[in-house]
Amino acid sequence: MERTIKKYGNITLINIVSDEPMEWDISGATHVRVSLPPSPKSAVIMQHMGYQFVDRMLNVSVNLKKIDDNLKKAIRVKAVLEAGRREEILELAIKSFARDRRFHLEAEYNDEIAAQVIKGYMEEVPEFYISTNKGVLTGFLGLKESEEEKNAARRQAQASIDGIEKEEEKAPDAPLLNLDSNRLRLYEEMLARYL
Repeated sequence: MERTIKKYGNITLINIVSDEPMEWDISGATHVRVSLPPSPKSAVIMQHMGYQFVDRMLNVSVNLKKIDDNLKKAIRVKAVLEAGRREEILELAIKSFARDRRFHLEAEYNDEIAAQVIKGYMEEVPEFYISTNKGVLTGFLGLKESEEEKNAARRQAQASIDGIEKEEEKAPDAPLLNLDSNRLRLYEEMLARYL
């Protein structure tokens, strides 16, 4: 079971991911979102516990490194990394996600609550890729590393350090690493970021 708490202004959301219905500590929450594997039995149990089925959600990821070259030709608008224009992005996000359950926390759609949640999501992303048409914002993409990705990078960085230390023990007078400058820069960035 995984339980996280998010604050969005005066909203306290407890997100629960569980394999089965059970009693959870939801004290202090104004809203609760529970994600369970799909099952009619779970739905009935949750209804008896006072929860209401709202929507099915899918977690999807796309590997951007494996985009086919033919797909790249279909891209007509260049995306630019931008740290500003946050108010415009927020306005477009509120319009774009008018019925998206990631942001609507109640059974009935509530735009005021959704706007607070969207703003909270945006605060976690330092910069966005944006697309414009004649200066008008037409799209955006905010990328945020998951904790799983950060932990994997930390493990990789630590394994690299451990490997370097072992090599140094074998041949203390030999050059530590024979890396080109780009690869060395990547190692330095990885070490600085995750250790």
